[in-house]
Amino acid sequence: MLSKAISFADNWEGSKISQNFKIVIKDIVTNLKGSLPGSRKHNEVLVLSDDEVMVKLQVGRTVWHVPRELRVELWLSSLHRKGVGSPLVQRYSEFLQKEIKPEAQGDIEKDIQRTYPSTKRFNSEEGQQALRNVLRAYSAYDPKVGYCQGMNFVAGLLLMFMPTEAHAFAGLVILIEERGMGGYYTREMPLLQRHLWLLARLLPSRLARHLESVGVAPVIYSASWLLTAFSADFPVAFSGRIMDVLLADQCEFALLKVATTLVMACEKKLMACKGIEDTVSFLRNQIPTLDETELHVLLNEAFTRPWSAAQLAVLNSTEESESVHESMSRVAEHNPAFWMDGA
Repeated sequence: MLSKAISFADNWEGSKISQNFKIVIKDIVTNLKGSLPGSRKHNEVLVLSDDEVMVKLQVGRTVWHVPRELRVELWLSSLHRKGVGSPLVQRYSEFLQKEIKPEAQGDIEKDIQRTYPSTKRFNSEEGQQALRNVLRAYSAYDPKVGYCQGMNFVAGLLLMFMPTEAHAFAGLVILIEERGMGGYYTREMPLLQRHLWLLARLLPSRLARHLESVGVAPVIYSASWLLTAFSADFPVAFSGRIMDVLLADQCEFALLKVATTLVMACEKKLMACKGIEDTVSFLRNQIPTLDETELHVLLNEAFTRPWSAAQLAVLNSTEESESVHESMSRVAEHNPAFWMDGA
């Protein structure tokens, strides 16, 4: 899925590019092409509280500490708004019986073991089968999209709260078809590429220039955030609140708003990072593992503070965006740090 967008890592024409830079980029691409497991190694993932009795529920700009059953009710009401969800729930078994493309089947099987491996739910045969079923059903429902890495974590998050597989399937359909996430998963990933381009322009110009100067484009740290709606890298309590907003369609550009807020909140520390390795490590490892209270405060800010006038101008721009390949090529070719000494 990402081969055309990031083929620079495997087929770089400029052989004088620093080998260290190539190694860093290839490591990133490997993660993107694989399971999108997030910022932590599997044996380092924090235990996710997927069966908490109480949850922080995001309703509009307000956060409520409520029994998890109220989140279930909110998500179900979002499914059945305008009568969209009920037919999907009813037809779930129909799609589950259909054959899917071998490529999609193989990719799903690879990712089942890599999805929330630290949770009891998905470390069990029953939980893995439920996830397999939902992903297979979606692939049969929409063969054009089929399956794309990232969907596994979104489906897993839905399964944590939806009462049945059929409801999780309906939620996945609504997110992709009604909430715009389909552009993340189609072959050329047009929406993902557009949003990565926008993210670089939504940040303060000084911070954006610094990140580019050390070779860090948004694809390196935020592709996983967006593709999984922050569910692969961050605690379930955090990504659950984001899903509250996505399903209820409460905030336009919700995922971009969260990504922008997180990076801007760490501007001072990011400006102090000197090279690509330190910067990428901070973005991919330290931000997702911030204290959970701090993460919730940042999420409060994301969903309450309006975009600035400059940011709104960026979001409303009709300017054609760069592809990921074009962005990374430009960053590398205009940064002397990526060239071998004496080249």
